[in-house]
Amino acid sequence: MLRDADYADIGRFITAIASAESVTAKLWWHQSFSVGVTLTTEKVQRTPMADKLERLRDLVARDGSRLDQQLTGLRNGFSRVVEPRHTLVHGFTSEAGLRPSAINLRNDHQVWMRDLPQLLLWADYLCRLAIQAYSDATRGIYEAEQGMPPPGPIIASPYIA
Repeated sequence: MLRDADYADIGRFITAIASAESVTAKLWWHQSFSVGVTLTTEKVQRTPMADKLERLRDLVARDGSRLDQQLTGLRNGFSRVVEPRHTLVHGFTSEAGLRPSAINLRNDHQVWMRDLPQLLLWADYLCRLAIQAYSDATRGIYEAEQGMPPPGPIIASPYIA
């Protein structure tokens, strides 16, 4: 049986991923605008996240720059959470061998509640990295950002070897 804390963690995970996706979409819009392409709101909203990241990859040089490193982190991180997020949003919760889990029968994917702490670390990482990348990319453009301190180090992934 899932506890209230499990449901709260699922909600935090889904919300953090949605926030990271939203900010990454804003970054895609900004990078496209910077090269003279204006994307419509509808296009940005309807494009799947994997395609947004691919279009961003096309716009950002693979030169080891700060944005290149941030985008690489976003792409790697999103690839880790896309199936669990889909399962937790569209699946149903169950008990499997006395262990709570969520199962999505459409894609035959299962997320164990014991995996939620690591998934939450990835979701938090993606959210903070997306915000950092967008803030770096738009630094100095908006009046409120004129007095911002210099950027800090790129946020490290929660990957444990």
